[in-house]
Amino acid sequence: MFYIIERSDQLQQLKPFDDCFVSFIPKNNNYHPALTSLSLIYIRPLDGKKGYMLCLDHNESFSLNQTEVFNWLVNNTNKLWVLDKKESMHWFLYPEKLFDIHLIEFVDLTEALSNSCINYYYTNHTNLPNVNCLIPISKHYEECEAIFKASLSTIQKYTLTNTQFQFQNFRTTEVFYQIEKSGIKLDKNCFINYYKGKLQYPEFNLSRSRIYTQYNLYNTTSRPSNTYNSINFAALNKEDGERICYKPDNDMFIEIDFQGYHPRLIGEMIGFEFPKDRNTYELLGELLGVSQQEAKELTFKQLYGGIWYEYQDKPFFKEVAMYVDGIWDTYQHSGHVKT
Repeated sequence: MFYIIERSDQLQQLKPFDDCFVSFIPKNNNYHPALTSLSLIYIRPLDGKKGYMLCLDHNESFSLNQTEVFNWLVNNTNKLWVLDKKESMHWFLYPEKLFDIHLIEFVDLTEALSNSCINYYYTNHTNLPNVNCLIPISKHYEECEAIFKASLSTIQKYTLTNTQFQFQNFRTTEVFYQIEKSGIKLDKNCFINYYKGKLQYPEFNLSRSRIYTQYNLYNTTSRPSNTYNSINFAALNKEDGERICYKPDNDMFIEIDFQGYHPRLIGEMIGFEFPKDRNTYELLGELLGVSQQEAKELTFKQLYGGIWYEYQDKPFFKEVAMYVDGIWDTYQHSGHVKT
C-alpha cells in the first residue's frame, strides 16, 4: 500500500522526514528538463517503509500547488538524495537540499528501469509531451521503489569527509546547471535545413530558436562530456556548415582550451616538467622526430594504449611507462589502487 498525496490537507498531515530519496518525474523523460514541467514527485524517507507520490499534474489525481509542495520539502526534510542533482535543479532550485547519488558511485539501474508498462508507453508514444501523465501512478511508484532499493546502499556510503563529493555536489553541479539552463541560440532555418532527416524529434531539446544540451558529470575521468538528442556541442562539424547554425546571443562565441592538457597533467604526476613557454606537442614532436600534429596523435596512443617499445627510452614516455608499471605493481600487491 502506498499513499497518493493530491490535496493540500493531505500534504500538511505528513510528518517531517529526515533524509529522503526523491525522484522528480517530468511529463516526458525524453524532453530536456528545461523544456518540460513536473507531473509527480516521489519521496521516500530512508528509514521509512514506503514512499509517497506528490501529485502535481497527472490524469489520475487532483493537483497540488507546486510552490506549496516545494515549500513543504524545504521546511520538512533534511537531505534530499537524487540520481542527478543537476537535472533536478531545473525544477527544484534549492541546491543546498539536493545530494547526488551518482557522485558517490554510479548505480546500475538496468533492472529497476525494466517496468514493462512504462516501456510500452514510451515505445508507442515517445514524443507525446505528457506521456508520464497517462502512465498509471502505481507504475511510476513501482519503478521509483525499485530505483530507491537499488540506490540505498550507495547513499549509505556517504561521509562528510568525502571532499571530492562536496566539491562536485555543491560547486560542479551548480556551474553546469547554469550552462545548461541558458541553452544556445540558433539560426532556426539553418538548423532545420542541416538536420533535416537526421533528428527524428528535434522538439526534445529545441524551443524558440534555442537548443539545450546536458553535461555528463559521471565519467570515470571526471571530465564532463555533453550530448543531448544526438547533438554534441564539442563535436560540431567544422567543414559542412553545421557550426554556422549556432549563433551567439551577444557578440561572439569564446572558445577556451587548455594547450596540451593531458600530457601536462600527467607530467605533474610523474615529475616531468614541460616548459610553460613551449607548445607541448611541438616539444614532444622534437622528442619523437615527427610533426606537431603527428606528435599529438602518437602521444594519445601511448597514454591510453600503452607505451610502444620504440618509445620506451624517450624522455616523458619512459617516465610514463615506469609510473604505469608502479601502479600495476601496487595493484598486484594490495589488490586495489587508491586514486
